[in-house]
Amino acid sequence: MIQKIINRVLNKQKSIYIAETQIRFNGEKYYEDIIETQITNKETLIGLGRGVELVFENGKPLKAYQYYEEMQRLTVYSRIKERELQPDEKQYKLPAFKINYILKFEENPNGFHQLGGNFSNEFKVPINNCCVPFQYLGFINNEDENFKWLPFKLHLTCPIYLNFEQIFLDYSDDSSPVILNLEDVEICDTSFNEVKKDSVIIFEEQRFDFKKSVEYSGIIDSGMPNWMQGQYIPTCPKSGRKMKFLCQLHNGPKMKSSNIVPEGDWNKNYFDELNFCGADLYVFFEPISKVACYFVQYT
Repeated sequence: MIQKIINRVLNKQKSIYIAETQIRFNGEKYYEDIIETQITNKETLIGLGRGVELVFENGKPLKAYQYYEEMQRLTVYSRIKERELQPDEKQYKLPAFKINYILKFEENPNGFHQLGGNFSNEFKVPINNCCVPFQYLGFINNEDENFKWLPFKLHLTCPIYLNFEQIFLDYSDDSSPVILNLEDVEICDTSFNEVKKDSVIIFEEQRFDFKKSVEYSGIIDSGMPNWMQGQYIPTCPKSGRKMKFLCQLHNGPKMKSSNIVPEGDWNKNYFDELNFCGADLYVFFEPISKVACYFVQYT
């Protein structure tokens, strides 16, 4: 073991760890954006049970390893196997990078951040003519050291019962955001006949913090996205810049009050607590233009 470490030092070996399996090291922008977003440490790959390690020697790719999990007799084991480098990957240059950590939800009555709550004088509903209303989802507070890159405390809102593809909100006025792709959003329909324009649903307030982890909470997480369908890093329509991952919501606090009458027991599940109809809601933000992007991915 000691000799192996000495050899790595002498040969100037260095590894990078990417928390994705479908990745190519060929310099294409699509993959470079993913690498920047998903680059992490070895412990996270082991914790997640998936990812790729790329080993460099003297600045050039030497080997690649696939991290995965295997079940044997009801026990899950962490495995690593060598992954063949393709010809166009052998000249890949070691990127300058900042390690991303999973920031996991941890409930705290005095926490920096909040799920649920209601619109107020501090934050108003975006003006729209959608067939269903926007819901208030909570806020991410830039007083947290992890979110100093945000220009202000960011209030989250989204019409969670609308069949939208993506929504871009301009927070130039952080108390009253504007929908940039308003026409696209307003033509979307809903799968819930019981939800109307004047429907109201408010979720209980739940304060929390984010804590570094090697696994996701399945409630709200930050630091590094956990893709349900495939990697998608949006571009800001206002500035043309790549947007930065803010958070991913799976579910949240219970319903506090509502005037929605569910059509049946199955639909009732979608109103009992903050959720996204079997999907995860992703939020990205571009801090210079102050634009957020909301979209969902289904499992």
